Amino acid sequence: MVDARQLRSEEKDAEVSGSLGLPVEAIVLTFRRPADATRTVRELLDREGVPADQVLLVVNGDGGLDDPGLESRIAVLRLSENLGPAGGFARALEHLRDASTAPWVYLCEDDQGRHALPVPRLRALVGDVERYEEEVPGAPVGAVLASGRDISMRTGRTYSHGFRSPDARFEEVAYGPFWGALVSRRALEARVLPDQALFWGSEDLDFWLRLRRAGFRILVDAVAHRTARNKGSSDEPWCAYYMARNGFHLRRRHGGAWWTMWHLLKSGRRFQLATTRAHRVAIVRGLVDGLRGRTGRHPRFSR
Repeated sequence: MVDARQLRSEEKDAEVSGSLGLPVEAIVLTFRRPADATRTVRELLDREGVPADQVLLVVNGDGGLDDPGLESRIAVLRLSENLGPAGGFARALEHLRDASTAPWVYLCEDDQGRHALPVPRLRALVGDVERYEEEVPGAPVGAVLASGRDISMRTGRTYSHGFRSPDARFEEVAYGPFWGALVSRRALEARVLPDQALFWGSEDLDFWLRLRRAGFRILVDAVAHRTARNKGSSDEPWCAYYMARNGFHLRRRHGGAWWTMWHLLKSGRRFQLATTRAHRVAIVRGLVDGLRGRTGRHPRFSR
């Protein structure tokens, strides 16, 4: 296994910019939320201190900023169609792998401000995680998440992360959301990217598990975790479809029969609690398509 301290030494040339600015490229993924995306970009520029030429706006098929002047100051990657958070972040990370040498990439969703993350956090976070790697031997850090959860790899059951130390700055976790995550360039160079076939629903869980499998540590930022507000999954009917469908894909890639059993139990409970016929139809259709191995965006189920 590669020693993280050796990797950090090899990256010093790329980090020279850290003494002059912020060694981070920021991605803002947006789909039909121009006001939210504009606020997030302004926060990156004005409060986090990210230079405008280190902000990449990814328009997931439709949208942008509601401030043309601000949009003209930053890089913009316009996708021809909505690829969901999985495809949108995959395309953005692939782009930055070739277009940038920054050692860190910061993932932002357009409505990032609704998660109440502490601001500013980026400069301190980068410095703290780099010191952590030097002081705590182990696999290289692939990412630092703003909120973390754990999973039983035997059953596929997920649960809240329990911190072993109340004073911990970082602890290892299994997965968490994309929003607020700081991703190492080494993960990009390992060519581990979100799976576009998942579109939406557990696409973050799948990505972080594959990154761990590739030999990286996934950490959670304890400061952000204790203060951030996780909005949870949307309750729109189209979301229920992907949650039901993608569970089968996760089982095939990461688990076994117990994963399927747990997923079916959760799906049955969601069906019982569904408040509309549209939700119930979406769940049943998702289960059927999941069993058939269908992936990608379904034209009937999208925001």
